[in-house]
Amino acid sequence: MQQPSDVQVSALCHCEVEVINYDELQNAYKTSLIANQLGRLATESIFIISTKREKDFLTKSAQDRYDELLLKRPDLIRLVPVNKIAKYLGIHPESLSRLRKNIS
Repeated sequence: MQQPSDVQVSALCHCEVEVINYDELQNAYKTSLIANQLGRLATESIFIISTKREKDFLTKSAQDRYDELLLKRPDLIRLVPVNKIAKYLGIHPESLSRLRKNIS
């Protein structure tokens, strides 16, 4: 839509980012079947992840969301500050501390 985003993204650790110009991306979609398919698959994947996350917030407890995070990304617990993990889970840092104490 070529409008400024109301979302801000920040990295919590070192990462590499690839950037592609909007016009170049649109041209790739028009001229390359592979680029078009890749763009569609990426969009579908992001939609599925986003929908699952929203559903999890509505149907799962904070404990369940934390347990799932531990299973899928145990490395994050070491790399990301507790307050950031709590925010990601949609709970207060104090609540996350209680959840973590129950696991220990």
